[in-house]
Amino acid sequence: DTFTAQPGTWARLPAPPTELLGREQDVALLVKRLRGHQGRLLTLVGPPGVGKTRLGLEVAARAQRLYKDGARFVPLAAVSDPELVATTMATELELPDNGKQAPQTRLIHGLRQKELLLVLDNFEQILAAAGLLATLLTECPGLHLLVTSRERLHLRAEQRYPVPPLDLGFAVALFVQQAQAVDLTFAPTAATTSTIAQICRRLDCLPLAIELIAARIDLFSPQSMLTRLQERRLDLLADGAQDVPERQRTLRRAIQYSYDLLAEHERRLFRTLGVFVDGFDLAAVAHFGFDAAALQALINKSLVHVAPRPAFDTPDLAAQRRFVLLETLREYAREQLTVNHEVDWVQRQHAVYYLQVAETVEPKLFGTQMAVWLAYLETEHNNLRAALSWALTTNDSTTALRLCIVMQWLWSRHGHVQEGKQWLEKSLAISADAPLAVRARALGASGMMDHILGNHAQAQTSVEQRLVLYQTANDPQEIAGASLQLGGIHRKQHHYEQAEFFYQQSFNWFQANEDKRGIAAVHIVFGHLAMNRHDYAKARAHYEQGLALQRESGDLTRITNVLAGLAAVAFQQGEYPRAVLYCEELLVLARELGDNEDIVNALNELGRIALHQGEFAQATNYLAQGFGLAQEVGLPPILALNLTYQGDLAFAQADLAQARQCYCQSLRIAHQLTEKLDIATGLENLAAVAGVQKDAERATRLLGAAESLRKLISVPLPTSEQPRQQQMMANARTQLGETAYVRAYAAGYAMTTDQAVAFALAQVDVPETSTAI
Repeated sequence: DTFTAQPGTWARLPAPPTELLGREQDVALLVKRLRGHQGRLLTLVGPPGVGKTRLGLEVAARAQRLYKDGARFVPLAAVSDPELVATTMATELELPDNGKQAPQTRLIHGLRQKELLLVLDNFEQILAAAGLLATLLTECPGLHLLVTSRERLHLRAEQRYPVPPLDLGFAVALFVQQAQAVDLTFAPTAATTSTIAQICRRLDCLPLAIELIAARIDLFSPQSMLTRLQERRLDLLADGAQDVPERQRTLRRAIQYSYDLLAEHERRLFRTLGVFVDGFDLAAVAHFGFDAAALQALINKSLVHVAPRPAFDTPDLAAQRRFVLLETLREYAREQLTVNHEVDWVQRQHAVYYLQVAETVEPKLFGTQMAVWLAYLETEHNNLRAALSWALTTNDSTTALRLCIVMQWLWSRHGHVQEGKQWLEKSLAISADAPLAVRARALGASGMMDHILGNHAQAQTSVEQRLVLYQTANDPQEIAGASLQLGGIHRKQHHYEQAEFFYQQSFNWFQANEDKRGIAAVHIVFGHLAMNRHDYAKARAHYEQGLALQRESGDLTRITNVLAGLAAVAFQQGEYPRAVLYCEELLVLARELGDNEDIVNALNELGRIALHQGEFAQATNYLAQGFGLAQEVGLPPILALNLTYQGDLAFAQADLAQARQCYCQSLRIAHQLTEKLDIATGLENLAAVAGVQKDAERATRLLGAAESLRKLISVPLPTSEQPRQQQMMANARTQLGETAYVRAYAAGYAMTTDQAVAFALAQVDVPETSTAI
């Protein structure tokens, strides 16, 4: 820190034309590293457009006072022959030339006595000259080198610093700064700033890309820019400033410059990597015939980045590294696939690979590592989507359906049900030539999506078609499985006799073939059926038999189903401690499996139990946890149930406004899902609120509408709820008088479901979105 370069000395750096944004920490760190003891060579590496040169200049400007002879800048972008590097450097440094010395000797003699920071800009195309730098460092002890390059120099003295893209906030600030340089009146609003942030994300927060696009603010609004970027981002990033090197006037040229420096097999790999979405692993690269060395070469050249390692707790996945291309680089790679007529083959191989991945993972989704493997599929979700899209575009229905069959588990458990239904509909629409077994399994998956969404009639149609296909193929085992699924759909529609018929068909085959897992599954659904009929003793008997068989088989995913049922039975019978034990075991197991639906179910039930025991604080805690997770992963049916329990909690604490709000939110969801039983429950809960508020007319109409709906679906009011209902009716009769009471009850009873819901929500100030806990 004792030396300061004075005017008239050797120090000479170009003056940057603009302020540097967002690099303060980088600059401070790099100045410190230059003067540290790690070595006298520091290389700034990074992809095209990340701002290596501008950062290098700022570091040199800050650090030059630390060197007696200051700092000098040597541009090397125009040099393509490594033999000319020494000559170019000597000329730029204005070293004396007596005509007799070799260029390297001139450099050594000229720099040997200097204490100098030398900035060498754009070294990537002359890496063969790296040996010259090693020689200079050896012969010139006061020399420090700051090099910018898209690839490291591979010298022992080298410190390497990967230059990252800008943080989003600074990227937005850079856009605004550059836009105002073109249009002084440009003043972003809150909405415009949000759009600019989306633009910056799409440009990977690369300074060059942001500068190029912001310079077009006189032609395009930010929203128009964003729209065009969604089509072809590189075409918009043109016509840059004239005082920068030609290859930096468009981002495409900057990328092409790096691409042209690659060996041919490296170019082929780079092009191929354009097919991957949101990253890839080494196995994916190997599928296309490339090895780790080829990938490492692209990493070294800053064209591929090593992504953060996902937190997988299984050895199979924890050891894998994941890699990614910036989106701007990926777009250029895809352009080159088209130029080289490789798109069709690469996309086909991409789909083949991810189908293999999916079908290899599927058997692992039903054991103790389910959560891990679902998380793995989630990391590859965009690649799987791309494979599905290709299969549909090329009418490869078999590939599309096979992908859907595996993806149904991710879609159903990670909140992608609506998306999954859309993929299945498109795939089944072109499935006429697909193998029968594949079509049948896909129909089952489609039925499951509709079942979750509450589209029970559509689910029934899909599974009936699945059953017919298996009957045509005379496959008794699959017939039993389809019958089991069809029975569940009938049960959800409250068609209990039909449900029992199909359950019994399944049970007969599983029992005849001593299929213990199948027998256990039917016991569980028989338990559900008994619960719907309020026959709790019979439900418990079936659940306990199913649980014993499931524990014997070790099928953890179905054990959760039994535990939920047993907890419900214990609750209905007032055995709260037993219910808590079942729920706690369910919660532990669901978390181990990563099953979000069962986690929320367990939290909901623990909240309900705490509520009925008068433990309001504990109930609030459980329900808040369940509400947050249900919203996060998108599980409308159990979100509705959670809101009902929140309403019960508020009602128990005499907070009628909050109770009404929760009940109305739950009713809206139930109506959207056409869950008639849940609608009836919602009407009854809102009747209770109206009753306490002395609105006997409203309460009576709601009770009449609920009773009509229960008659329609043949589900009577549970015994435990009947005392409350009888008390509400008695209170209403007293307040209205018998004639008015009968008239109001009849008016409610005559309502359609839609009319009843509209009446229940009318004149109630409740937001459309859930705002509880």
